[in-house]
Amino acid sequence: MKKLLACIGFACAVFAAGGVYAADGLTVELSHAHVEITSHFTGKKILVYGVRSHPGAVIVKLVSPPEEVNLSRKIRIGPFWVNGAKVAVHGAPAIAYLLSSEPLDQALSPQQRARYGLTL
Repeated sequence: MKKLLACIGFACAVFAAGGVYAADGLTVELSHAHVEITSHFTGKKILVYGVRSHPGAVIVKLVSPPEEVNLSRKIRIGPFWVNGAKVAVHGAPAIAYLLSSEPLDQALSPQQRARYGLTL
């Protein structure tokens, strides 16, 4: 939960600098520039909205800062399932969301997806 909150906070901080983000033919704004996280926080929806002057897909990528993530695989010992060996993955985001108005294969070429970090 803390990781999700940090991710939301990071996204808000990026857009809160000017309130409105504008690029060539694209203007984007957030419904909430700041999210207060207290002991009673239960979640908050953040609406990203804007206008574009050229036709094309809209792609939103939200990634938390990289950190160390521990992964483990369940193994079966007799009738029981237990955690097996753990593997530490360094520099992996805890949370990653990718939303697109079109399938990525139709919206961008493989070179463009690699350029913008939209690959696995």
